[in-house]
Amino acid sequence: MRKTDKLLCLVLLLIFQQPHRAKAQCCAAGSPSSINPDMRTLKTGDLTFTAAVRYSNSEAYFEGDRKLNINPLITKSDYLFSSLSAGYTFRRGVEINASVGYFLKKAEYYKLEGLNLSDGYGLSDLSIGFRGLIYRGVSSRQQLFGIVNVTFPTGQFDLVRDDVTLPVQLQPSSGAFKYRIGLQYLKSLAGTGIDIFVQGDAEISSGINSENFNYHYGNLYSLTIGGYRSINKYITVGLHSRSEWREKSDRDNGIILESTGFRQVTLCPLFAVKLWRKSSISIIPQIPVYRYYNGIQMANSWSGSASFTLNI
Repeated sequence: MRKTDKLLCLVLLLIFQQPHRAKAQCCAAGSPSSINPDMRTLKTGDLTFTAAVRYSNSEAYFEGDRKLNINPLITKSDYLFSSLSAGYTFRRGVEINASVGYFLKKAEYYKLEGLNLSDGYGLSDLSIGFRGLIYRGVSSRQQLFGIVNVTFPTGQFDLVRDDVTLPVQLQPSSGAFKYRIGLQYLKSLAGTGIDIFVQGDAEISSGINSENFNYHYGNLYSLTIGGYRSINKYITVGLHSRSEWREKSDRDNGIILESTGFRQVTLCPLFAVKLWRKSSISIIPQIPVYRYYNGIQMANSWSGSASFTLNI
């Protein structure tokens, strides 16, 4: 079958078989949110580098909190994302940080053979932010940090492969400025070796008005609660839960997209090993335990990240 014929078949299937189809992966446009919370205390002159990779797989369809047993046109969606970040504490308790990402793979898989879209690779967005100490308790056992972050759409957007414009959920860049503010509370439990934390964030996006898209992502709110314990001088284990709520997106200056937005809760175990000097590696799987999607959407099945951190 010629390529044009395949595309025509895809369009017909979209129109007649799935008029309300939506994709949860649209919310992964641009760099995905980190699931590895930063629990470092900040000392003047500290310089930290982190290299990380993250894989995400989506195969299940949900309507509300109900998993659907359907035969969809899009059977699977996944991505492999890499990032490099750095942070420098230029005065006690205040850090400036930056991160840039690259999608090694971003794909959708169709049940119609030969129509898989797997060309969403490319440079993602640049984020620059500050993390600053607001309050420190007795002996630094309690600390409250404020977080401010701006994401710039510096990556590839309006990307065209083989004369076909990729859908917004497969674009490497989000195409929009994103503004995030948050609070992070850390507490060390004396005599236990356990550190607990609570972090809340709100992310607001600007609208996209590009050559091919007039789109606005729904705001994203998240709450992360967890704790970690050092087993010995080399090994740390932990567990945290992450709750996310994304509002509905809209297009064409105000048309609400009903099959967008979600609420979900995931569990994230952590295993970290300290290496030579001041370096470490960590692995964090992310497992959904509650999912609620507006309309019918493809939901995230599982994801996970691995990272290498060097402190200088």
